[in-house]
Amino acid sequence: MPGEITESQLSRLLAVNVAGVVACSMPAIRHMRSRGSGSIVNVTSGAHMGIAHMAAYAATKGAVASLTYTWSIELAASGIRVNAISPLASTRMSETTAAFLEANGLGRINAGGSPAPEANAPVAVFLLSDASARITGQIVRIEGSDLALVAHPAVLEPVLSTDGLWTPAGVARAFDERLGQVLVPVGMGPLLRAEYLSGGSAFWDGTPEAAR
Repeated sequence: MPGEITESQLSRLLAVNVAGVVACSMPAIRHMRSRGSGSIVNVTSGAHMGIAHMAAYAATKGAVASLTYTWSIELAASGIRVNAISPLASTRMSETTAAFLEANGLGRINAGGSPAPEANAPVAVFLLSDASARITGQIVRIEGSDLALVAHPAVLEPVLSTDGLWTPAGVARAFDERLGQVLVPVGMGPLLRAEYLSGGSAFWDGTPEAAR
């Protein structure tokens, strides 16, 4: 729950999900550089776009996405491609999440309604193969029969300018007049299409099932 994660829990998440990715990739990158080619496929998560009750996990997966974008730029001249897969599957983690949500009155999710883990393998195989030779810096989302790309973070139009420096009042006017009309939706939302027993995603807005 928000505010309850301990420093040791956070350290373990970072060690596995972020430092672990770096530790596995460094030897591979050195080998690939020596031969002038290679393909790295990281594993991120749709959770990095925002997911209720999993903020620390989402943050670590956001870090993996950032590593993917940056390594793809840094390693392009070495002939190394770096992409990521954003998978959906019925796993021990999804079962644990479902049990946590239900135990805390936060909604019910059919953890077994997601695809089997092997349904994600074709994307990884493609990204590792020569068939994807022109593709780098991408996050590919697969949800069973649905396949899509995940948009990169970007600065949105309009970019507003002012004379001198922005003031708090000027920022407020900018939101009232322009930026307030282009606010970015938060959370996974429609991206997650597993079969929810409650008829809605407990991950979308954190609203307990009883309040729906």
